[in-house]
Amino acid sequence: MLVAEALDLCRAKGYAIPEALAGRFRQICLDAIDDEIAVPARQTLGLCLGRLGDPRIGDLRDPAAYVEVPAGDYLYGYENKPIRIEHPFLLARYPVTNSQHHAFIEDKGYSTREWWSEEGWE
Repeated sequence: MLVAEALDLCRAKGYAIPEALAGRFRQICLDAIDDEIAVPARQTLGLCLGRLGDPRIGDLRDPAAYVEVPAGDYLYGYENKPIRIEHPFLLARYPVTNSQHHAFIEDKGYSTREWWSEEGWE
């Protein structure tokens, strides 16, 4: 975890990280995540991986970047309250990164009607 924190600090300070080092670290992160290490460590690695450029996240216009949540009945929250999803929807496989959110803002995503459901646009 020390290496993750050191690389994260370098990124925050704007230091250039050689691509060979960044590439090797990406692979170490992916291997550790696949090995299902403890959740707090996976979270740290995932955040650092996102800052270095997560190779799992490609073009968000690619349908493979999403999974479909089918319509149906689900249990929600700590109290397992039943909810009904009326229409299937797509959910991103990975959390939105700061750079993706920035691109959305720059592309006027908040004022482009086609990207929103009725509820979201309201």
